Amino acid sequence: AASYKRVCYFTNWAQYRSGIGKYKANNVDPFLCTHVIYAFAKLESNYIRPYEWNDISVWGQGQFDMMHDVRSKNPDLKLLLAVGGWNHGTKPFTRIVANQSNMDAFATNSIKFLRQNGFDGLDLDWEYPANR
Repeated sequence: AASYKRVCYFTNWAQYRSGIGKYKANNVDPFLCTHVIYAFAKLESNYIRPYEWNDISVWGQGQFDMMHDVRSKNPDLKLLLAVGGWNHGTKPFTRIVANQSNMDAFATNSIKFLRQNGFDGLDLDWEYPANR
């Protein structure tokens, strides 16, 4: 029997909201969801890159690290990274799928990035077709 999954998105731009709408990764309830998808990272060539200046931070605790602190309170929580989104457009994805070599490089580079940054999986948010 399949177990119940509650998959939630955390958007890294929520930190720019004002008042009670302001929300950072460390505000996520570790027991509300079974999976949290951190949205969004971006694609550059065949590589995943952080989207926001503080997803990964050398000056203090970045948003990725805050999300890992959330998971430390619930080790069963799965963290995934979403790449793309509406603002990202389709061109970076189209370049990746243009040939097998690009797809292989993207897969290898993605696994490395996810492991280095403590994510359990990847959500490709290719909003295709889009005119962007």
